Amino acid sequence: MTINQVKILFVLNRAKTNKKELSPLIYRMTFNGKRKEFSTGFYVPENEWNAKFQIITSKTAYVKNINTHLDKIYRGILTTYSNDCG
Repeated sequence: MTINQVKILFVLNRAKTNKKELSPLIYRMTFNGKRKEFSTGFYVPENEWNAKFQIITSKTAYVKNINTHLDKIYRGILTTYSNDCG
C-alpha cells in the first residue's frame, strides 16, 4: 500500500530579491517525494516574513489580505489533495 503525502511550504526566493529589497514569495509543494515550486505573485521584505508561522508579520490591511490569500492557497491545495487521493 502506497501512502500519498502532500506538504506545502511558503518560502522567500532570496536569490531573486529586487532593487526594492523585496523577495518573491513562492510555495513549495512536495507530493510523494517530488517537489515543485509555484509563484504566489507576491513580493515580501525579508524582515517581515515569519518562516516559522508562514505569515507576513506587518499589520497593514494589504498584508492581512496577502496572509488570507496564502491561507486560501494552502487550504485549496489540501482540499484538492483530499478529494483526489482520499
